[in-house]
Amino acid sequence: MDARFWLVRTRPLELGLSDVDGRQEGSRVQARRGTTFVKKPPKPPDSYYVGQELNWEAPWVDVSLRVELPFWLMMANATILTEVEGHTFPIHVTGETFELFGGEVRDSKFTSIYQGPLKERDELSKGIQDVLRARPELNILWRKCKTVLRIDSRCNGDVWSRLTNSGEAGELSSPCG
Repeated sequence: MDARFWLVRTRPLELGLSDVDGRQEGSRVQARRGTTFVKKPPKPPDSYYVGQELNWEAPWVDVSLRVELPFWLMMANATILTEVEGHTFPIHVTGETFELFGGEVRDSKFTSIYQGPLKERDELSKGIQDVLRARPELNILWRKCKTVLRIDSRCNGDVWSRLTNSGEAGELSSPCG
C-alpha cells in the first residue's frame, strides 16, 4: 500500500465523505468492503486556542437570558442585583410569565410564539396577530410558567453575531415581539 494513505475502518458518512470513487476533491481514493482509504490528514496548526477566529475587540451588545425554574419560588416579583467578579447582574424574578404555543406544546419551546405577561389576543404583537388571522385553524394554548429568571448582561458583538448567525452584531430579532 502507498505510504501516503492511512487506513480508516469507519463508515464513509462519519468522515463527511459522500462519493465512493474519489470524485470529492480527492478525499477518498477507493472503498471496498467497508474499508475506506483516505489521504493523510493535513498537518495540525502550530498553535490554536478556542475563539482565536473571533474579534475580541468588537463592541458589546446587551443580552438577556431567560430561565424557567422547575418550581415556583413563592416570592413576590423582584429584581436582585448579583455581583460576580466585579460585574453586577440584575436578575429579574417573575411569577406571572406565560407562554403561548402554536400547535403542539414541546419542552424544546420550538412552537412557543410568545413569552411574557398574559395578554388578550388584540394585545399581542402585530406579527402574532397576522399569523393567527392567516391560520385560524391553528390551535393555540397558553401555559403558565413556573418562576422565570431574566438575567441581563452583555456579550461581545462578534460572539453574539456568530451565535445567532445574523452576520452582524446586534440584538436577536424575534417575530413574536
